[in-house]
Amino acid sequence: MLAALRARRELRALPGQIDDIDLYARLRSPAAPGSLDERTWRDLDMDAVFARIDRASSGVGQQVLYDLLRHPARDWTELAERDAGVRRLAERPAARQAIAEALRSLRGRGTYQLPH
Repeated sequence: MLAALRARRELRALPGQIDDIDLYARLRSPAAPGSLDERTWRDLDMDAVFARIDRASSGVGQQVLYDLLRHPARDWTELAERDAGVRRLAERPAARQAIAEALRSLRGRGTYQLPH
């Protein structure tokens, strides 16, 4: 219960941004097979889940994370590839830092419009 309240508080810290953050997911594949429909999304309170786990340092990162939640992988091969990518970055702190620095310039509300 406490975690849910904390997640809702964090979501409030993103006033009006969810509509900007979900833009990429809506434009990329609004009703792709396997994507979560609006009712399921609301029933699972996925905006609060997103707010709780979001640690992205850029708007683009937030949009990709939101899209991953909205369109979860259902194929073990895809999941294994994602996991391998995460492991490679975990093993290469210099590469991770370089990517973070490159994405740092993509902060601010204007970056949410990049999918257009």
